[in-house]
Amino acid sequence: MTWVAPRSSPELSELLSTERIAARTFFAAHEGSDVELASKAWDLGALGADYQHFVADWEPRLSAVDPASPPSAFAASQELLHAWRKFLFRDPGLPPQLLPADWPGHTAARFFDTSTQKLARGAVAFLESCLD
Repeated sequence: MTWVAPRSSPELSELLSTERIAARTFFAAHEGSDVELASKAWDLGALGADYQHFVADWEPRLSAVDPASPPSAFAASQELLHAWRKFLFRDPGLPPQLLPADWPGHTAARFFDTSTQKLARGAVAFLESCLD
């Protein structure tokens, strides 16, 4: 098994030990432009376009949701979360210096956080009503 990451992972040794996986780790330096290497390793153009599409798709959908309506807020929050979590499997989490200028992922993350906060009160009220 091979794992290549864009940065070191302090928790890796503990995880490998817990899972009883024997491994050797090493760190290497790339000769050349790190930005160029990142752009070859990941399709940041397509990922950035998908982040832009996410915001463009979800802005009008969420503007039609009444956050004060618990069932609507809960349903919208869960659909939004499901759509957002797909990025967690695709985005390598590169440091800012390796990302293109005006990286759309930052805008999308702010949009997700703000939208989740707007829906939170209604979503929690819905859950509490289900548990009563």
